[in-house]
Amino acid sequence: MTPGRPEYVEVVAVRDDRSAPAGQTTVVRLLGLLPAHWPCRPEVRADRIRLRIALDAATDPHTVSSAVSSALADSGLRGWSRDRDWPPSVGAGLRPSPAPVRAAPHAPGSPPPASA
Repeated sequence: MTPGRPEYVEVVAVRDDRSAPAGQTTVVRLLGLLPAHWPCRPEVRADRIRLRIALDAATDPHTVSSAVSSALADSGLRGWSRDRDWPPSVGAGLRPSPAPVRAAPHAPGSPPPASA
């Protein structure tokens, strides 16, 4: 990764039509329409799907956005769309995310290190 570039992006889709299949079914269809080599962590609810898609040298946020938009246009995902209100500061349902912060390990039985 290049400095300052996010390691993954988050994409949110929401169910607009109550007659559309629930998130548990839709996430399988959605992932099947995205490139198989993309590492992805889905979080699924009946009316909302959040995907955290890892980036690499050949995959940037624009590529992810285009692929997800194309997948959601598929007739098998009718009734689902990008969340237009998420995230409020970026829009279009795509948010670059920084690498997660991991706590330093400490020895069992000893107190955790003090926070800065």
